[in-house]
Amino acid sequence: MFLRIAAEFDLREVPDANQQGDPSSEILRDGKATGKRVAGAQLAAAVAWRDHVVLFALDGFIFEEFLHVHLLDAQLDVVDSGTRTKEDNAGAAGVA
Repeated sequence: MFLRIAAEFDLREVPDANQQGDPSSEILRDGKATGKRVAGAQLAAAVAWRDHVVLFALDGFIFEEFLHVHLLDAQLDVVDSGTRTKEDNAGAAGVA
């Protein structure tokens, strides 16, 4: 099992016309648009394993950070996705 940093991936935030939704971004591969979107505004990291990619994306809101984790297949379709917030982290540590 070999993991590698997938430096060929990046995100480009898609503007929300209503400015009321959560940030989303288009996935870029080698600087080219793929037409695929995921939640989040900034790419924190991308890791590849076999023909799958895991993207770690942040919303970019200071002090209200969300971490989105997206598992993508070879066609860059989302296989699974999850989001963590600061509140999740505080609860996990037992802080009320």
